[in-house]
Amino acid sequence: MKKFKCPYCNENTVSRFRKAFAGSLKSKGYKCPKCGGHCVNGKESTIFNVILNLSVLILILIKFYNNSNDAVPFALALLAISFIISKTFDAFFYELDKTWRIDINRK
Repeated sequence: MKKFKCPYCNENTVSRFRKAFAGSLKSKGYKCPKCGGHCVNGKESTIFNVILNLSVLILILIKFYNNSNDAVPFALALLAISFIISKTFDAFFYELDKTWRIDINRK
């Protein structure tokens, strides 16, 4: 399985699954087992997730505004799909970055 580079030690230590759930720039992130630095998904991931979530919110509001009978299942399905899409994009397309939090031990 392919491993990704830690932004602190530049060693391939982060798995694709850990990368998908590392979080955004202000989260605690994934702790590198080699150097102890906290890795998170970068700015591109944050921008993509904002655009994706905003479009999902707009679609849900349009569906509820039209007084549709199946609005709640539609909203739940759309939220689940957007979660899967965002984690897939985080796992495959974006680079890891250093966390912006100052309350954790950084290298």
